[in-house]
Amino acid sequence: MTYAYNGFGAAPARSFSPLLAKLNDAWSKMDPKAPIIGKSLASLATALEALYLLHQSAHWQTRGASYYGDHLMFQRLYKGIDKEIDSLGERAVAMGSPLLVCPITTAHLSAKVLPLWGKGHGLDSPEKLVMLSLNAEKSVLEAVASAMATASPSDGVQNLLQGIADAHEGNIYLLQQRLAGAR
Repeated sequence: MTYAYNGFGAAPARSFSPLLAKLNDAWSKMDPKAPIIGKSLASLATALEALYLLHQSAHWQTRGASYYGDHLMFQRLYKGIDKEIDSLGERAVAMGSPLLVCPITTAHLSAKVLPLWGKGHGLDSPEKLVMLSLNAEKSVLEAVASAMATASPSDGVQNLLQGIADAHEGNIYLLQQRLAGAR
């Protein structure tokens, strides 16, 4: 069974993610013959690249009384993402096509994902940076759950995606705890 974050724990996943659908559509234009799971893995890698940039930027931008704790939290959030991206990219090529990891397309699509989550600069409070990251994490986790719905249980992709989901559920918990501490 696949799981998605529902606010306090895991719940059965929905099979639709607007983020994944948008990115899969873009990859379909690049390589229409690639299987959906290959496109979904490439889409998740792209979304995670955008998430990495978002968390790293928040790591640099945070300020105020909670500066040091937030600075370290955001660093913790972006540090493991590069390994996830690498695993997803390798699987996207193996299950789809080398076209699914084109750096120009990936960078272009990452730039389109970031505005879907909101603006991350010029925010007037550290809590808004945390909320921006929290919403992005939830969007990525929903996309992971959606990809899990299309993955075969026999090829190892389910395990890869579940590991990614577990990590991002932990990130959501940290961000929620940070917001609860701000109140």
